[in-house]
Amino acid sequence: MINLYRHSGKYDTTGLLSGLAAGMLLGIPIAFLYNYGIFEITSAKLRMLCPVGFGALIGAVCGGVMYTSKVRNTTVAGGVGAVSALFALYVSWVGWVLHLVFPARWVFNVLGPSLRPLALWSAVRKINATGTWGYEHGGPTTGAFLWLMWACEALAVVGFASLVAVALIKRLPFCERCNVWCRERHAIFISPVLPPAQIKTQVESQDFQQLEKFPVADKKKPHFRVELRTCGVCRSLNTLSLVQNLPRNHKLLVDKLLVTQEQATIFRDIEAKRSAGLGIPASLPAK
Repeated sequence: MINLYRHSGKYDTTGLLSGLAAGMLLGIPIAFLYNYGIFEITSAKLRMLCPVGFGALIGAVCGGVMYTSKVRNTTVAGGVGAVSALFALYVSWVGWVLHLVFPARWVFNVLGPSLRPLALWSAVRKINATGTWGYEHGGPTTGAFLWLMWACEALAVVGFASLVAVALIKRLPFCERCNVWCRERHAIFISPVLPPAQIKTQVESQDFQQLEKFPVADKKKPHFRVELRTCGVCRSLNTLSLVQNLPRNHKLLVDKLLVTQEQATIFRDIEAKRSAGLGIPASLPAK
């Protein structure tokens, strides 16, 4: 049976509130930056990337602070990212509406209108009825289709904020015994001499004698990376991950497989030999 690492789900109120406060406070200037991009970028394709970048920045702020606060709950991380993104999106909407009304001085007049959500909603409904933009050789987009576009924008912002926040929390295993993230890292690089499924099976079998037989890969070329994460304090928590780095295909195949201290020692020995140019096999591993 494959035994994978999972976060304990533990967190404290300080970590949750710190992530939320950071996301909301820094979300304000990020919202202004987002509006600036929408106002100034002329390419429609580039403007479509703005919500993705907006949400990702919010998620990075929240996730980074919660990582520092040792939050190990992905639901909390995703929720904090989503709430922070909704707040920042609301601020950006206030700024966007004010820009339409006061294009020369909207940036100085955000606080008051932010405290009047009903007035903002009324303005948004009027804007939806008249439209503000349209495709080339067409009139302004209005009505249901414009509502749909706005909904997609909101989903992109909130979704990417949650995803990035969760990704930062999930990136490393956490040693509950020592109360630290497992930052110690060891890796070996394997040439893509077998299909990904077979290499995945080799890693999951934890048969490091077979793993050692794979040819050493050039990290600048397509390869597989087998990565060991270890608690640098007690060294009792060890996880193994497999990442596929092939042209147009970057994929996590094995995510934090738990291995014993003895297996981790063997893995580090293999890494040392390969780094020194020793133990490089002349033949391929058995299929």
